[in-house]
Amino acid sequence: MSKLNFFDRLRRSHLKDTKINVGSDSIYINPKVKLILAWSLFALVCIVFVVVVKTKVNDKNDKKDDKASTQTEEPAYAAYEKDAYPEINTLITSYYTAVAACDGATLKTLVTNPEEFDDITKLQSKAEYIKGYNNLVCFTKPGYDSNSMIVFAQTNVALKDVVSEPYDIYQFYVTKDKNGKYLINNGELSTKTQEYMTKVASDEDIMEVYAEAEANNNAFKESDATLVQFYELISNSAAATTAAATEATTEATTAAVTEATTAAATEATVATEATTAAT
Repeated sequence: MSKLNFFDRLRRSHLKDTKINVGSDSIYINPKVKLILAWSLFALVCIVFVVVVKTKVNDKNDKKDDKASTQTEEPAYAAYEKDAYPEINTLITSYYTAVAACDGATLKTLVTNPEEFDDITKLQSKAEYIKGYNNLVCFTKPGYDSNSMIVFAQTNVALKDVVSEPYDIYQFYVTKDKNGKYLINNGELSTKTQEYMTKVASDEDIMEVYAEAEANNNAFKESDATLVQFYELISNSAAATTAAATEATTEATTAAVTEATTAAATEATVATEATTAAT
């Protein structure tokens, strides 16, 4: 009798009905059924394996994101970088261009809170005396977390009927969205982030930038009478606005007190008349 090779043994043991005794009865499992069960079990194992691996990968990514977004310690001091990030310069340039043009639609695409520009009345008021922003220079420092930057944007402001263009510095907080694109964060920042921004603004190298801009503006005022007139106009306008607001508040308060006093007096008169009539 010849020996059975591996495939013959496999055929005889697995490719024939399997007998299972259950008490006094016997159950026979067809080879096709066994094959279906085997492949089903294999498929189930594969599915479980894929789900487990994917879950672990997602957990790992989530932990990375959480670590980036839940910074607990302030970043160490870092000197500013000048125009080091072209994408940030492009963002701030687009912002200033849109502000000067009162382009609310474009501004909504550059910030984290588009609703701020549903009403562009304030922009239109500024546009009455600001013609544009030129010569942008971005001084950047690390933000409170790894997905953000603090930007000190220095520009020369072109003013209506003014010869020189004074320096202006504005502090922005820019953050990356889910696609890695920088946006100006105009939403509500955490207390820690605000405190960190205030601290960074007082760094010695940033203070030097402010001091140099102020020195240049003082030089402009000494040589440009139109700039001096502009500052006086703005100062007088602000004083007039404050005075008008104070007067309006006083008038409203006086009117309210008078109305309350009149109402009380009327009520007292009515009560006296009622008492007299009863007597």
